Amino acid sequence: MAMFRDVGKIAGEATGWVLGKPIEFLGHMTNSNTISSIGKGVNQTSKFAGDTVGQVADGVVNTSVGYVTKDSVKSEEGMNDLSDAVNKTAKGVRSTAKMTVENGKDIYTGYVDQDNERMKSGLKGIVTTVAIGAVAIGVMDFLGGSDQA
Repeated sequence: MAMFRDVGKIAGEATGWVLGKPIEFLGHMTNSNTISSIGKGVNQTSKFAGDTVGQVADGVVNTSVGYVTKDSVKSEEGMNDLSDAVNKTAKGVRSTAKMTVENGKDIYTGYVDQDNERMKSGLKGIVTTVAIGAVAIGVMDFLGGSDQA
């Protein structure tokens, strides 16, 4: 039973298309590779967020059902879903951190060497990462539901 994951994938793809494609189009219209890149990134991270939220929901349901019905196979399936979702998220965080460090080094090295192009490239990378990250967090909040009263 991967119903929640399927719904999450569909919701993530729809959200990615609604948010990412207009940004990507704006980038094409303004000849800005940075804006186009942000649009593509928003699209991809929205898909990832929807899939992950759905996988977590399936994991919680399967683990709970397995526990209540004493079905160890169902519980194990749920725990595997949860574990996979955590591992994918950790890899994404690690990758984002690595990109941020590399862009930070480009900014610093560009500044020290007075290489404005390298500094500019590093700044664009950080702006892109922050913009995509902010939207991804918003999508996760939206898809995961509000925990505010």
